[in-house]
Amino acid sequence: MIKHPTLSPEAIEDIQRWCFEQDFQRLGPSIYRVLETRFLGYLKLRNSPNPRLRQKADYFAKELRYAYPVFLAGRLLGPNPSIRRWIGELQRRIHLELGRPSFAGQCKSVLAVGAALWTGLTLKLDFLQHPKMVRTTYRLPAKRPEMLHLWEEMRRKCSSPHLSIQVELQQAKNQVCLRLEGALSAADAEGLGQRIRDSLARTKSRLVLDLKKLHWDKVDDLRPLREKLARIVPASA
Repeated sequence: MIKHPTLSPEAIEDIQRWCFEQDFQRLGPSIYRVLETRFLGYLKLRNSPNPRLRQKADYFAKELRYAYPVFLAGRLLGPNPSIRRWIGELQRRIHLELGRPSFAGQCKSVLAVGAALWTGLTLKLDFLQHPKMVRTTYRLPAKRPEMLHLWEEMRRKCSSPHLSIQVELQQAKNQVCLRLEGALSAADAEGLGQRIRDSLARTKSRLVLDLKKLHWDKVDDLRPLREKLARIVPASA
């Protein structure tokens, strides 16, 4: 078997950053890739005989015209000359098909460049950014594992080939549910009652006792169990 080295969280984050940077440098900002996809969809659907598809082409055209202001920022601030040329060519093709922007749209383009420069500055200075994600570890109080250990130990010691005991610990309610299944003799009932009593005294838990799956035709006597529990909590079946 070939064992591969385990990467640390920091190493994984470095690889992810490298992948994102390669994606950005080679393919350009994702917003222009989305616009190119919509433009290609418009060209394909604009003359469709299906009116719904023509309606979708009109929707693409509307979204493309709404995005006109972002092209100037991409042509000026793209990650490299190749990407900047691609954005300029995409803008030229869209303008040929859908028309040039209005004067108001040209003003918005200038404002978009200013917004892009401000965003780049705040990113570099780590200013006004979202708080970094912090891993928070929630630990159970020390008594919780001890509680589970006590009840599991009771289950192991009191179970037998004829009797199965299931433990369900409901921590939010500070409650334990015991389900008894099988046959229960009087001697087993007394020993089980004592161990349940001891566990309740140590954990201060509430008890729900489920006896629905007991084989009542093989139960000798539940009096010892009832007497052991009577002074602590009322057992619930």
